[in-house]
Amino acid sequence: MKKLKVLQVSEKVNSTINSKYSKNENNQKIAKRCLEFCEEWAIINLDSVDAMSQRGAKTDCKKYVKNALKNDEVVGSILIMIITGIIVRLIVDWIVNNFIYNLKK
Repeated sequence: MKKLKVLQVSEKVNSTINSKYSKNENNQKIAKRCLEFCEEWAIINLDSVDAMSQRGAKTDCKKYVKNALKNDEVVGSILIMIITGIIVRLIVDWIVNNFIYNLKK
């Protein structure tokens, strides 16, 4: 049941990614990758997410996503990460906030 909710939330956030980042394919790829990591985080923490505060869940999920993105090929090399670091942080924040908000509903 909980895993089904994670998948439903993921689908909902994915549909907003398509509209929000429709003009920039790179940002859309990063956003979708972030969403995949959010989904992984939620599945790993399936039993403890309900007990977390919304703020605590966001913090923990952002930490997980940022660590996962550091080694991810989709996001790119270190130089590109430095150049687009601000954009990536904004995307991560937006995705995680939406994901956690919908997951905690």
